[in-house]
Amino acid sequence: MKLGSHWYQRFLKRHEDKIAYRWCVGLNELRHKNMKLEYMIQYFDLLSQIIQEKDIAPWNIFNMDETGRQLHPQRCKSLMRASQKTGFLRKHGDKAETISIIECICANGTALVPTVIFKGVNIMTSWLTEIHAYNDFRPNIACSPNGWTDNELAMHWLRDFIVQIQFAQGTKLLLLDGILLKSSENRIEESR
Repeated sequence: MKLGSHWYQRFLKRHEDKIAYRWCVGLNELRHKNMKLEYMIQYFDLLSQIIQEKDIAPWNIFNMDETGRQLHPQRCKSLMRASQKTGFLRKHGDKAETISIIECICANGTALVPTVIFKGVNIMTSWLTEIHAYNDFRPNIACSPNGWTDNELAMHWLRDFIVQIQFAQGTKLLLLDGILLKSSENRIEESR
């Protein structure tokens, strides 16, 4: 018996309640190694404890993440459980040009204005034109020699964050991904 070139499509259709074919997203090798269930449980236990002790409302809980995006990403599809929404592709090297994005969301589902960091010395008007052509959302645009966040850009983002949340009442909680931890306490104090 010889299989046809589209046998897998019929197989997936017959078993769509158990198997799915989905796009994968890139996952850094170091992040993959540190994705352990015990670390996640400890993190969320501590987070819950802080939120309860300080009586922090969802509209005052913010999560900041600085991430890199390839300008021309590799894509692949993979088979996985139907209940899984996303697959991960382990990356062993980042050779493509990237931009950095500092994004911040609130536990109530709202998002603050993101910052997009391009590689360069000066901001080019074409970057603004391209971004604004797709929607009305206006991110902050910055640049650095390597396209990554540095202390100066991180502090600029922190000051902008404080301006965006200044009218919210009550204790606020900002969860960071570590990028701002590169800055000294004195620099964080400057931004207050």
